[in-house]
Amino acid sequence: MNILPSFMTACFSLSLLSVSFIPSQAQSITSPKCGTRSELVEILKDRFNQKQAGLGLSYEGREAFEIYTSEDGDWTVMMTKPNGQTCIMAGGHSWKNYPRKVSIPGIAT
Repeated sequence: MNILPSFMTACFSLSLLSVSFIPSQAQSITSPKCGTRSELVEILKDRFNQKQAGLGLSYEGREAFEIYTSEDGDWTVMMTKPNGQTCIMAGGHSWKNYPRKVSIPGIAT
């Protein structure tokens, strides 16, 4: 039995609880941290200049997680449930993008 995916999910969940639930600049948002995906994406885009940087599914496939970032390093993690409810789970600053290394068999990089 492979417990690594469950362990990683638990660690990820705990790490989300240890950080702010709202983007650093979003402290002024008076609306709830949950809403429709389109509403939250619009807020991140218009108020905080954030755009989608990545996405993924939970191991169980029940939630979609999206990461939004701005050029000045602010970031937000959103989670969408199968019922369509979307919530801001975490946010912060000092986001850095790192280039992905691509390995091609037989070619040294």
